[in-house]
Amino acid sequence: MTAHGTSLTYQLELKNLDLAYGSKTVVHNACLQLPAGQIGCLLGPSGCGKSTLLRAIAGFEKPTQGIISTVGENISDAVSVLPPEQRNIGMVFQDIALFPHLTVSDNIRFGIRYLKSEKQQQRINGLLELIGLPDYAQRYPHELSGGQQQRVALARALAPKPDLLLMDEPFSGLDAKLRETLVPEVRRILKQENISALVVSHDQSEAFSIADLIGVMNEGEIHQWDLAKKVYQKPATPFVAQFVGQGNLIDATVSCEHCVDTVLGKIRSPEPHQLIPGEQVKLLIRQYNVRQNTTSPYKAQLLKKTFRGAYHQYQLELESGERLTCAVPANIEHQPGDNVSIQLDINNPVLFNAD
Repeated sequence: MTAHGTSLTYQLELKNLDLAYGSKTVVHNACLQLPAGQIGCLLGPSGCGKSTLLRAIAGFEKPTQGIISTVGENISDAVSVLPPEQRNIGMVFQDIALFPHLTVSDNIRFGIRYLKSEKQQQRINGLLELIGLPDYAQRYPHELSGGQQQRVALARALAPKPDLLLMDEPFSGLDAKLRETLVPEVRRILKQENISALVVSHDQSEAFSIADLIGVMNEGEIHQWDLAKKVYQKPATPFVAQFVGQGNLIDATVSCEHCVDTVLGKIRSPEPHQLIPGEQVKLLIRQYNVRQNTTSPYKAQLLKKTFRGAYHQYQLELESGERLTCAVPANIEHQPGDNVSIQLDINNPVLFNAD
């Protein structure tokens, strides 16, 4: 699925892109369109090809097929690759890589030394204000916290005003609490600078916090490139459905144009689903769709429970052998092996062909 911008010319566009290491294709038929000023995120498990795709956009990998273009200009294909230094593309890496012997000010200055001194200083001062570190110009990287270092790395990448910013797992080295505050802050900075950006992440909450558009990848393929909300609410493939929001798929049978039957009862849809009665399908069930209800006739065996503070996360097995997860308040105690009475609460069912 493709998310459409308001113009035919995109800040970044990939068309049917293949990338390979030797004889092994690691990215296949990748397509995406990133409008100007938008933030995209490539989301997927480790080893799915996200970083390889980012390297190709930066100019470090040559496609075996397809085209990479920025603002309508071809910058990579199977014949030629525009050198990285000619692309006006900034990068922020996982390891930050600030120069330890340079001050914060001189780190930011690194990419704009071609400007007159006065212009350099204006840009540096403006960026220090933007990242909330106006009094840190003469500090060195080792005198900064991890979050402050990441902000300086971002300012350094933004200093030359790149056409596109690429960020490869930029928050993975930070603790969870710091990520929670820094990710939306980075989004604010990018939006204020009106910078188009493409971020690589394997963290779903991070992706939804920073991105306008999300591309879910697996085994070298982009399964869905769409608005963040649609990726969650209307997953295009079973992989997207199970990976985003940690969903499970169970068997269901179409009984009418608004209903499917499952081992946990009949599920109704407010809209007709265009499926044929009797057709076998898969129904997406996320954790919040499963509720404990002592009066329900439907039971599942508790295989495993994990304490999450305010609640226990249960892994349940149905009589059919299919598995679900649900959240149960921490004051309710069940033990592995117990049968738990549950019901489904699904307002807009997501269905996939059984094959």
